[in-house]
Amino acid sequence: MFHAGWYGWPGYGGSWIFPYGGLIMGILLLLILGVVLYAVLRNRNPLRETPSSLEILKRRLAKGEISKEEYRELVEELKD
Repeated sequence: MFHAGWYGWPGYGGSWIFPYGGLIMGILLLLILGVVLYAVLRNRNPLRETPSSLEILKRRLAKGEISKEEYRELVEELKD
């Protein structure tokens, strides 16, 4: 049988009142680290390619926001 001594059970640290203090503090530290990493990674925006002007015009034409004539005029203007 192990002798608890002054520091609680062997390998866990803590005192005779709170023998698993080191284990609990380690788990608490990992939880805090996990929360911080989650917060940082959740707010990170992946690198996205911005659509070209021509792609934007194609989408606007497909949605019906501009007419075919306006599309053609804008494409010609973009080529200049």
